[in-house]
Amino acid sequence: MADSTVLGFAVIDNVRGKDQLITYLIAVTPRLVIKNVEILAYRESYGGEVRNSSWLGQFIDKGPGDELRPGREIRMITGATISSRAVTLGVKRMLSLLHVIHSKLPRTIRVHR
Repeated sequence: MADSTVLGFAVIDNVRGKDQLITYLIAVTPRLVIKNVEILAYRESYGGEVRNSSWLGQFIDKGPGDELRPGREIRMITGATISSRAVTLGVKRMLSLLHVIHSKLPRTIRVHR
């Protein structure tokens, strides 16, 4: 928020890795362009490379109209294939959900003084 204007939205979600949940955050602009994706909790023994900013950076500036296919637009990580696929599909799912509810999201917030 800046004053009463909404600058963006953030969603926290979980996806299943090989055996454990991966908790991630996706932050988007009001037009649903991805500004950031962060791994908040990684619980698996292997595949923690999905936390690397260089891999997560692939999602920046993507929107609902962009393809986010694992192994195509979003590269997979050797040794973290399950985790990278799970996070990619989770981000795509959250972006789709935000797109569906976009008209219901606030643009401004009334501030009572």
